[in-house]
Amino acid sequence: MLDVSPAIEAALESDNITFAWLVDLDSGVWRWTTHGTDLVVSGDTYHSLGNIISLQPIVRERDIKLQSYTMRFSGAERTLADQLRLVALTGIPCVISLVLIDGDGDVVGGEALRLYKGAVHAWSEDEGGDAASVEIQITSPWSKPSQTSGRLTSTDAQEDRYAGDKFFEFAHVEKSNIGWGGEA
Repeated sequence: MLDVSPAIEAALESDNITFAWLVDLDSGVWRWTTHGTDLVVSGDTYHSLGNIISLQPIVRERDIKLQSYTMRFSGAERTLADQLRLVALTGIPCVISLVLIDGDGDVVGGEALRLYKGAVHAWSEDEGGDAASVEIQITSPWSKPSQTSGRLTSTDAQEDRYAGDKFFEFAHVEKSNIGWGGEA
């Protein structure tokens, strides 16, 4: 069961509320909302740039969930894709929250309901015709607890098979992509 504040509980019983999604990628480096205007929640500003095209429905249950979610962002100006190329995204945290908005356009209780926390597993840019978009897949940290996000094996699993092998010790540290014959 999700515990909510009395303000949110009262708002849920009213007929005059809407909701918006909040996406916090990399602990505040990027913050977006699906709302028509920027929102300030707990002192943090979530930008409404029309970037979020789609976000899968978040399933919140008491059990540990292993699923991943894919978010699709507008990439028409290619600004987001250009920014993402400069960062090693694999494994960075992503939090998806929900806010209720009252009839005056204010966030109810000034707080968000955190529904999902995961880490970036992969991202891709899709250019087609006149439009471009960016997809970011986030995965639950519980999917493979001993594994660094984005890898197919773990340091522990490697050492179990080959005692003393430190091959994966620094594999999660990614500065930039390295192509055949040098840096890409």
